[in-house]
Amino acid sequence: MALTVWTFLPGGDTVTVEDLRKARDTAQSCAPDGSRVQVRGVDQHFMLFDVNADASRPVFGDALTNDHRARMAATIWLPEDLEDPEARAVEVIDCLHRQTPEPLSSVACDSQVHLDLTEASGTPTAHVVILLTKASGHTRDESIWHYRTHHVPMAKSLQPLYTRYSTHRVLHARGDFAEDGLTVQEFPSRDHLTRHVRKRFEPDDDSFKDLANFLAKVDFYTGEHAVL
Repeated sequence: MALTVWTFLPGGDTVTVEDLRKARDTAQSCAPDGSRVQVRGVDQHFMLFDVNADASRPVFGDALTNDHRARMAATIWLPEDLEDPEARAVEVIDCLHRQTPEPLSSVACDSQVHLDLTEASGTPTAHVVILLTKASGHTRDESIWHYRTHHVPMAKSLQPLYTRYSTHRVLHARGDFAEDGLTVQEFPSRDHLTRHVRKRFEPDDDSFKDLANFLAKVDFYTGEHAVL
């Protein structure tokens, strides 16, 4: 388990490689020595699964209205040996929100990498950043417990097409962030991403059915570029 700080920075109409490089510089300037920084574009609303609207199927990007501003997601993985990591995470968030432009939101999370095949498969070139909203009647603790003890092993057993898979439970939030957690799935290519998502969210897929047991809404975002 690791402690991370996520910050969502505004973009233009779409996110460019230069935007991502600037976002990475901003995040790196606030990160403690020894931190690892990742930056991803999240300017496309790829898919939405809304239990309240229709618990039987997801809605894909072509049918979605993309009413959020283009964003970049910077993830700061704090050093494991950092003293008082929770306090340092707040200091990082304070620093980030003094920058121009100010982030749209920032969160501190406990984070876990559940699968990493990159040594054999190479660096991923496609990703989804998934925002998770817990089911009503569940606490955030109950939701993430079900996710990590039941859903994650199920997802890994389905011979997924992704090469890296991590979950992030929100501990503290600042700005416009109402969700309870995040997931990142990374893929060798955009084709692998599309085939994986469409297969996993077929109506008879057990992992799809399980989502309604602990989540109310799942928003999938992606972008054309990633800087790691």
